[in-house]
Order: sequence, then C-alpha cells, then structure tokens
Amino acid sequence: MGTATLTNLRPIERGAQTRARILDAAELLFAERGFNGVALRDITAAAGVENALASYHFKTKERLFTEVVLRRSDEHRRDMIAGLEAALRESAPHPASNHALVHAYAGPALEKIARGRGWAAYIKITVGIQNLDRSDPASTLTNSIYDETIKQFVAAFIAANSTLPKQRVYFSLYFLHGALIHILSQGRTFERLIDDGPKFQDRALVLTELANFFSAALAASPSEKKFTGSRR
Repeated sequence: MGTATLTNLRPIERGAQTRARILDAAELLFAERGFNGVALRDITAAAGVENALASYHFKTKERLFTEVVLRRSDEHRRDMIAGLEAALRESAPHPASNHALVHAYAGPALEKIARGRGWAAYIKITVGIQNLDRSDPASTLTNSIYDETIKQFVAAFIAANSTLPKQRVYFSLYFLHGALIHILSQGRTFERLIDDGPKFQDRALVLTELANFFSAALAASPSEKKFTGSRR
C-alpha cells in the first residue's frame, strides 16, 4: 500500500497500517543484519514512512525489536503446544513416542519457515536471540514466551524415556535443540556444500531424520569409556 493510499484512510486505520509496515520492514532487516546492524532510519526507509513515525509508534529501537518478536511468537508457541497435546492424546494411556515428540517440537518452526519471508525472518531472529551472549539483555527476550512450553516438552520426553537416566535424556534434548537451531539457521549452507545431499526444503524428510537421529541416540548403549584428554 502506497503512502498516498494511506492518507485516504481514517486515522486509526492509517496508524494500524503504518505500524504494520514498520514491523514488516523491521522484521526483514533485523533478520538480515541483526539488531546492531539496523538503525530506525533504515527501517522507516524500507517501510516508506517518515522517520518520526517509528519513534511515535514504538518509542525506541529496542521496543520495536521486542514488538517484532511478540507479533508472531504466540502463534508459534500455540502450535507447539497443540502438537504436544495431540501426541500425548494419541498415545494415551502410554507416553508419547520420541518420534511424535520430535515432530511436535521441531515441526512448527520448519512449517513456518516455508510460509514466506516474514515467518522465515521471525524464526531467524529467534534463533539469533538464543545464540546471544547471556550478558546481552536481548538474550532473555524469548524466555517468558517459550520457557513453560519447553518445560512441558522436557517432561514428556522424560516420560517417554523413563527407563533411562534423566541426565542422558537431558543431554539428548540439548543436542536435539542444537541440531534444530543449526537446521533453521545453517541448513542451506550444508546443503550447498554437498551436491547430492538432502534438501532442507523437504520438511517431512528433515523431521523424520531428526526424529530417527534422536531416537537412535537414546536407544544406543552408552559407552563406558571416559575421555581423559591427550597426553604429550
């Protein structure tokens, strides 16, 4: 929608449209350049609005970044919960399988990336937040959104692997999460380096192989050998 068209809207509608345009532009730029690589003037230029409007609607760049994350996070979290509840319901009275839980955990993010630039940018931003140093204030931005949901998944994975030591399940979950983060952020790089390798656009294949990898790791017999470091 052009600037001329915006002027024909009522003030409330015009404000909502302007706000949405700023959020859309900010989302793409934050995903591409990171928080520190973007200025408010870059965002307003990309949105095609006056510089002062970013400050009017969002006050600061930090607040705008927060609003970008909050705009899509609730839908993503709800989809994760819906997947978890479906997996638990379908397996009742027994615990859900590792395969079903991995699909519920990783599936929503992979599905949303395929929707288009906006969702792909959002997922890239949230992945970037998780890779920030803990001293960075932005590193805790998604905690209040996803922590309780992830705790529910952890409990379900513990129940699914009740015969194993909890520490082993925790480590496996840590590696599962790390693999998912890598797939979401760097999967295309790996795809580029291996000509006949898997295509990460095939969401069903990625989810199946990720679930197979996680399940096989837990099913394998743990090694008794301990690493003591190299000796010179």
